Amino acid sequence: MSPFKNHGFTLIELLITIAILGIVLAIAIPNFNDFLEKKRLDGAANEYLAILQFAKSEALKRNTAIHIIATRVSASDWRITAATASTCAVGDACDLKTFSSATANSILTESAMTGISGTTIEPVRLLPSFTSTQSVLFSTNNYSIRADWTVTGLTSLCIPTGAVSFGGHPAC
Repeated sequence: MSPFKNHGFTLIELLITIAILGIVLAIAIPNFNDFLEKKRLDGAANEYLAILQFAKSEALKRNTAIHIIATRVSASDWRITAATASTCAVGDACDLKTFSSATANSILTESAMTGISGTTIEPVRLLPSFTSTQSVLFSTNNYSIRADWTVTGLTSLCIPTGAVSFGGHPAC
């Protein structure tokens, strides 16, 4: 019997373990970043739809018109607000709920998003005041998703033609 007992790992075993861990991380990190990008984009589109539903419920609850205000300074600087007044600054008493590029990190929008600005939801019919489907395109560097709001108040998400599909959303 040897007077020395094996307690722990040899240097070779430790180096092999670190090398395998490095290879696994090199494969996993890009996939994880891609996963996070998709989830951020999907979350932003769903938050937009949530504001529209919130506006409908507030119109009913308050028995007053709720206004959707969309402002876009650039693709990366935008804001969508549900408010009790047709003009309302963020943080004012009329500001019920706001979703902006400040909370949706790295999510871009197209200029057509301002088409929803000025939309009113009346408490009786709970329908938007526009006359044709309004769409907002949210995108990142690699993915795009379109949120549609119809004249009947229905909302949906879809992947624009030519964009990479993700999240089980149908093509537009």
